[in-house]
Amino acid sequence: MEDFFQVTPLISQEEFDVIQVSYGNSDTLNPILEKKIYDMGDELQHRSNVKADMTDFRLYEDPDFKKI
Repeated sequence: MEDFFQVTPLISQEEFDVIQVSYGNSDTLNPILEKKIYDMGDELQHRSNVKADMTDFRLYEDPDFKKI
């Protein structure tokens, strides 16, 4: 199974480029990432100004998240 990304430039009225990136194995990877997020839960106990559930900021260090 080969990982791949598809980058699509989008037409935009913004002053900067807008692109859409699609990950080719998202059907396989998304359930794994979703489970990790739910299992981690709200690490900040709603202490941010948003008052929403938030994972740890270092989640990008997880090997599965590094794929994206």
